[in-house]
Amino acid sequence: MGHDVTFSFTVDTTGLYDILQTDSSFHPDLALYDVSFNPASPSTNFLVDESNFCCKLALIPATLDAGSLVRQLRVRPALT
Repeated sequence: MGHDVTFSFTVDTTGLYDILQTDSSFHPDLALYDVSFNPASPSTNFLVDESNFCCKLALIPATLDAGSLVRQLRVRPALT
């Protein structure tokens, strides 16, 4: 497996968001965390994940609230 890459973000408008990853070079593995992601404790702050090993895309539909709450998206390239 590859190493974890994380992205922090907030949303300006409350609503349903589709977080989509596509890549033709590996099978995607996404996870959404509330506030932060700690690789030493991956279940802490965990919200939802999507590991799609039959296709080259991953989709997380999530209802997100607007405001100052930071979300952390973890992306992990899996073995092809």
